[in-house]
Amino acid sequence: MRKILIIDDDESLLYGMKRSLSKQFDVDTAQDSFSAVKSVREQNFDLIFLDYKLGEENGLEVLSLLRAHTSTPVVMLTAHGTTELIIEAIRQGAVDFLTKPVDTAQLVAAIDKYAAEGKDGYCSDKYEDISSIKYDRSAVIAVSEGMKDVLKSVAIISGTNSPVLITGESGTGKDVTAMLIHNYSRRKDNPFVQINCAAIPDNLLESELFGYVKGAFTGAYTGNPGKFQMADKGTIFLDEIGDMPMPLQGKLLQVLQDGRIQRVGDNTFRQVDIRIISATNKNLKELVRTGQFREDLYYRINAFNVDIPPLRNRKKDIWNCCLHFIRLFSVDTGKDICCVDKSARDILENYPWQGNIRELKNIMSKAVALSNTAALRADTILNALGRADTKPAESFFDIFRAKYEENLLSKALEEVEEDIIRRAVASCGENYTAAAKMLGISRVTLYDKIKKYGL
Repeated sequence: MRKILIIDDDESLLYGMKRSLSKQFDVDTAQDSFSAVKSVREQNFDLIFLDYKLGEENGLEVLSLLRAHTSTPVVMLTAHGTTELIIEAIRQGAVDFLTKPVDTAQLVAAIDKYAAEGKDGYCSDKYEDISSIKYDRSAVIAVSEGMKDVLKSVAIISGTNSPVLITGESGTGKDVTAMLIHNYSRRKDNPFVQINCAAIPDNLLESELFGYVKGAFTGAYTGNPGKFQMADKGTIFLDEIGDMPMPLQGKLLQVLQDGRIQRVGDNTFRQVDIRIISATNKNLKELVRTGQFREDLYYRINAFNVDIPPLRNRKKDIWNCCLHFIRLFSVDTGKDICCVDKSARDILENYPWQGNIRELKNIMSKAVALSNTAALRADTILNALGRADTKPAESFFDIFRAKYEENLLSKALEEVEEDIIRRAVASCGENYTAAAKMLGISRVTLYDKIKKYGL
């Protein structure tokens, strides 16, 4: 039987609440902070109801005292829940607020929702225990056959010195795979240098890669060795190589052929010993066909190809990826989440994950931030996912007609646009260039819309 503590200075209210709950729960009461702290030190409770006003005592101060002695979830009771009070209570660890007068049904619903699943490390069969998951930021989840094939390729490729082309949709983890290849190669103790070819303007990309000498151009007050020189004896990872301008593709081909680089403004060549790993979310064969990518360079960088499947095609990995990131973010934020509601699994595994691992990572980070219990509940995960429940969706017309009395079309379109932009930016890790490309709009237009919606 679940054990409940009710803290309130109103003796008649305590009696009524205890009487209404005692048939289903083991209920104890306290009328002040001293007796409340004494109770939690001597007994283990599954949920605590705490009134905001305890005579001359402030409920928030009592909440702080309780938090020093127990991790049991606390639901605040108040006659007037102001914005400041709610925010401060949640920040101090309360899981919810109930406004007086409170009926038995509300109390029971709160107990069913918040009773301390995961307290003291215990997880029932409804929850997945994550306390034993190793804290490893470089871990790659490979339960699905598709990801097992990727790791098999990495095992073989890492033992060679040949160029590698990693392909896959945006957010699938191409950078993690590149780092994995490097870490298992003979170059692992030497530099791993990464550069995103799409994030640097065309006129600056050459100097970033090849370096420049002092006075090579206006503003070049000192020299810069460049990424190739920095990666000497190690690995350079050219992300989004499909966006590399044609003139620079020819210079890259020369590096692949003879290992020589020439800094901007320099007349001499320098020898470098590097392994080149490239990645793209574009169809390079199609770019070759349309004359946007050099065919000879394509075959040079594609000595080995690793194609990472999209997350929606590797459903066996999704739940384990969720648990992995929940564990990471729980440790990082000091939340001490020890178990996760299994009822969210089916929804997560059937979610489309257009942003792949990057989107999943952001959603799990949000879920952990929203959680205020040792057990991460399904409703918290669905809230982070943008799905408040699992009921069949109403038609768009019914949803928006219930919200807006006039200008239905324009308001509905704005709401949908705001949501899509927010999700696109989140799934791209707040990389506005990538988000603009995903949305099919210019970066200037994206900035305007972000400003318009206050995102």
